[in-house]
Amino acid sequence: MAELSRRSFLNAPCSRLIDFKESYYMKKYCAILILLIILVPGACCGNALTIQPFRSEQVDRLMEEAISGGLIAGGVVLVGTAKGIVFEKPYGRVAADPLSRPITLDTVFDIASLTKVVATAPAILKLAEERRISLVDPVKKWLPEFSQRDDLLIWHLLTHTSGLDDFTLSAANPMPSALAGAAAQKPKGVVGNRFRYADINFILLGEIVSRAGALPLDQFAAANIFAPSDMRDTCFNPGKERAERCAPTAVGEHAVLPGEVQDSLARQLGGVAGHAGVFSTAGDLGRFCMMILNRGEGRGGNGPFAPNH
Repeated sequence: MAELSRRSFLNAPCSRLIDFKESYYMKKYCAILILLIILVPGACCGNALTIQPFRSEQVDRLMEEAISGGLIAGGVVLVGTAKGIVFEKPYGRVAADPLSRPITLDTVFDIASLTKVVATAPAILKLAEERRISLVDPVKKWLPEFSQRDDLLIWHLLTHTSGLDDFTLSAANPMPSALAGAAAQKPKGVVGNRFRYADINFILLGEIVSRAGALPLDQFAAANIFAPSDMRDTCFNPGKERAERCAPTAVGEHAVLPGEVQDSLARQLGGVAGHAGVFSTAGDLGRFCMMILNRGEGRGGNGPFAPNH
């Protein structure tokens, strides 16, 4: 079954994106393209992207209406291209309380499921680029708890086509219960045939990063993704200094937790999880996007997927 899944995957239209028999450059370029499609959908469809003159007054109006209408307390808007930042401006406050502090360009936000995009997915691709894993490895190769699942590949977790559903974790042993619970699930439909978004896919990927990369996910991402991308304020579990700059997250009706992740599963897992837990600034996310648009290279030719890295 595993070999059949590999053949089916490699015969798919996008198979050349991850065929590790291809050249080093092609592997590097296409690994980035997987994320680039998310950022710039038109770039993979043969359509020329037209950059219209940027009109900041429209952004000002939209943000002011959203704040005055009570939709949001505030935020930071950043617009850029592969060449640099076009517009960056803070709006409003960190909370609805009119006495709360104003949002600034260095306000740190809980970026929730963007953790999947800026930490876990690129960490998996980094390990694949270094040939420490393959995207078509059976999950059981790295997670023995899945010893009875020959059909499940890393690629299926990455693309939410595993057929797995989310479930409640044990408070006492959250990660062991995540592994055991996912391994015991009967997949919904044929694995690989249906997109079914579930956090458990990236919780498992985060554990694969830890095992294959020989570092906890937060340390691996910090060393191999955030630092090379010049993302200086991006991390799991912000320390005291960053926590003082964090926009507070809310749990329930009254609890306000500056610097603590809002996602309940991520909190159970100690604030470090493949699906949620990263904190970042608009500027850092802008640098990440520019790195993606520049095919893995950041400022000065550096970057997690740059040829010299």
